[in-house]
Amino acid sequence: MTFAPLSRRTFLVGAAVISTCGPLRMRASGSGRSVEYSGTADSIDVYEAEAGQKRKVQSVASRHPSSITLDRTGRYLFAVNKIDDFEGLPTGSIESYRIEPADGHLGLVSRVSLSLSATMPQQLALSPDGWFVVVAAYGGGVYNVLPVLPNGEIGSVIQAVKEIGRGINGYRQFSAHPHSIVFHPSGKFLFGTDEGADRVNVFRFDDGNLTCLQRVSTVPGSGPAGLAISSSGSQLVVKHAFSTSLGRYRFHSGCELLTSC
Repeated sequence: MTFAPLSRRTFLVGAAVISTCGPLRMRASGSGRSVEYSGTADSIDVYEAEAGQKRKVQSVASRHPSSITLDRTGRYLFAVNKIDDFEGLPTGSIESYRIEPADGHLGLVSRVSLSLSATMPQQLALSPDGWFVVVAAYGGGVYNVLPVLPNGEIGSVIQAVKEIGRGINGYRQFSAHPHSIVFHPSGKFLFGTDEGADRVNVFRFDDGNLTCLQRVSTVPGSGPAGLAISSSGSQLVVKHAFSTSLGRYRFHSGCELLTSC
């Protein structure tokens, strides 16, 4: 039995799509069976669904997997652990798993640390070509870039981009807090929200190297958090943590500029 990747559960907001933290699903080709992956406080659980019935078939120990994603081939699953200590050091961690083609079960490939002080990582994003993974570390106020090897193993951090700044909410915005990240479909750009500093960051991404191109300020105290991009890569939607508003932006790839709609 072979499995093909399905997209993460989403909900529509205007012309764009915002991803939720819902489960990831894999469907068996030519079959009514599917496999679902869901993160809990201390595990990644694997469910098999058939004819509307779902049952847990595997539970893999994982510390607070806050964000999970599949590579485009459906062979590997990646998870970032929202923790503030790993092997006695103040940092978070990231994991990769091999997906067994016969039943969709998971096998650990690698578990590695983020850079020092990259604590409480919130989200990861896999580059469209599958060769790099970027992590937004909420607690440490830093973005990490790590390489992905052909066998799904994650290498050591090759770049750490430290953010500075703060917002007007003294309790929730005392420092920069990178929250969500998403790649442009071309793989040449990365967008990130900063809940602590009230801004949306635009990075150029070139062979594993992040270069900041633009920082777009949001309404003070709004706390930009959830982030999504349209399939064309021309529109972004931001969900704010401290208000009910949504921010809508247009990205002009020709001039590498993000503007508010």
